[in-house]
Amino acid sequence: DLHPVALGSFLSDCMEELAADHPALSVKTVCEADPLVRLDAQKLRRVFANVVQNAASYAATAGSAEPGQRGRLDVSLRVDDGTAIVVLRDYGPGLLPGTENRVFERFYRADASRAGGGAGLGLAIARRIVEGHGGTIQAENAEGGGAAFTIELPVVAS
Repeated sequence: DLHPVALGSFLSDCMEELAADHPALSVKTVCEADPLVRLDAQKLRRVFANVVQNAASYAATAGSAEPGQRGRLDVSLRVDDGTAIVVLRDYGPGLLPGTENRVFERFYRADASRAGGGAGLGLAIARRIVEGHGGTIQAENAEGGGAAFTIELPVVAS
């Protein structure tokens, strides 16, 4: 059920709501643009909720980035060549080397000792939702520690 939505406004509102659900997580959202994107708001919110939940779960983990950075999530939106690019960057322990693509597999758990009780489905579902919107989602270790999830969605032509 895709409809044209101003992504910057939607993302800002969504992050404000999700931050309220995770008071220990400091969420900073910067939108350089407010492009129209065809999306299913409920489903895309689920994608963002999953990444925010993961960031909150791993925020205080030993091995996270510098203590002053723990519990922080930076969210940005920019547009490049007809593509809306959303980056959600946390400051947790990051991804285990070689798991950047595997984290999107169903039931995959990178480290059972850090399991927060989930079934390992969240990021697999997120990938399916993003791909259903004609986009992509990727994960990587961020420079300086933590993980970064990049979601790219096509912008509606004006």
